[in-house]
Amino acid sequence: MLRHPGLEEDYANAWAEWSTVDEADVWENATDDGLGDAAR
Repeated sequence: MLRHPGLEEDYANAWAEWSTVDEADVWENATDDGLGDAAR
């Protein structure tokens, strides 16, 4: 997939935008496997 022109840059831009917004914690919870908050 990264052979497609511009795709790597698109991902880098998306990551930069995601990591600077206040919703980073929301996305972390949405994409996490859920084991961080699980009772052990």
